[in-house]
Amino acid sequence: MAAVKEQIQIRKLGYGWDDCGHKWSENGSYFTSEELLNHFLYIILPIERVRGIPAEAPINFSSELHTKYKLGTESNLDFKDDRFNAKSIEEMKQDAIDERERREHEHETDRDAQLQPNVMPEINESLIGFSIEYLFSYVEDDGTVYLSWCDGVVESIANEKTRMVVIKWNEKKVYDGDATVTKQKLAVRSWNPKNPKAGAWRKFLGNPDE
Repeated sequence: MAAVKEQIQIRKLGYGWDDCGHKWSENGSYFTSEELLNHFLYIILPIERVRGIPAEAPINFSSELHTKYKLGTESNLDFKDDRFNAKSIEEMKQDAIDERERREHEHETDRDAQLQPNVMPEINESLIGFSIEYLFSYVEDDGTVYLSWCDGVVESIANEKTRMVVIKWNEKKVYDGDATVTKQKLAVRSWNPKNPKAGAWRKFLGNPDE
């Protein structure tokens, strides 16, 4: 039941679809897991097929502050951030995007890791043409070691048993002097790990031209 509730909450709170919500109880009785599952399957999913998944979370601001208080009064919250009050919703969205990109650049967060398929693809002929992202380790002139993802396409399976594949890398992102086609091992434990290290791999979800 917890999983069904989570999916309902994702649509209501995460997507901002209030009409997809469902009470957990009514008149002292709890709704059963079957009732909640039916709501998800026969109410929410048809709506989702029509609307599609929103590209960004909703931003809703309560109007209570400027209806409850008169001009010149001060709320007990003592909220005095003039930058917040002066910015429009579009400006706040851009600030959020900039902060998200900063965190991803610093490897504090990683959206692509959260969007990966739950099931790791098999290493066989079906993997040919797979858009892949592979994590490499580089060393700066001063000795600093850093990690960088590189995307490409699986061209062939070199050895299915040892999980070796041939990858053609995105030439726009290959460093000068690096090969554009290499063999790489796609280790089972390196599939979209929680703490990526050199050799990690996953599905490439971005735009190869960017």
